[in-house]
Amino acid sequence: LNDGRCFVFGSNKNGELGIGGPKFTETPVHVPLPDPVAKVSLGPNFSAFLTTTGDLYTCGYGGSAVNGMGCLGHGNMESYHSPKLVNSLVEDGCYASDVHCGEYSMTVLTTEGEVLTCGTGSFGRLGNMETLDQLYLEPVEMIA
Repeated sequence: LNDGRCFVFGSNKNGELGIGGPKFTETPVHVPLPDPVAKVSLGPNFSAFLTTTGDLYTCGYGGSAVNGMGCLGHGNMESYHSPKLVNSLVEDGCYASDVHCGEYSMTVLTTEGEVLTCGTGSFGRLGNMETLDQLYLEPVEMIA
């Protein structure tokens, strides 16, 4: 919609739609956020909502020791059924301009042009030459 409202429907087994507990919904449901939504990235297990003010909210599956952890960027592997502000970006004075959710990892582009990643690090998917999971969004060092 052009007014910044966001509506979702479908599977919500991990709370990835941001509309409360795990429940399938066939009709569009409004996702309540404090600011208008500029972009949404819906992954298979979690979602990210980017507001027009550059704040990032995530919800859904937070990870596990088996699948990797930290994909929501909140510093833990908890799952959230409602969108939760990624406070680490706010604390660092960062604003997001783009976001992409993978299966168990997330990539964020900041307004400063910095690329940040978090989540499962296996197979080097976070772009940092490591295989460790990252609980918080961390910068990717560009190799030239």
